[in-house]
Amino acid sequence: MVTHVPADTQGDERGSLLTFIEDQRGGIRRALLGLTEEQAASTPSASGLSSPGC
Repeated sequence: MVTHVPADTQGDERGSLLTFIEDQRGGIRRALLGLTEEQAASTPSASGLSSPGC
């Protein structure tokens, strides 16, 4: 999901980056909702659909 960070966020580049990181963390939290601890901690196996499978 693309996150739009307004140019005037906290008035500087550092503030914009911190806001962007905060929004990304929120997206990860939302993606993990409803998963068990085991599901959230799992890593995909190597396949044609994951980077290690290249």
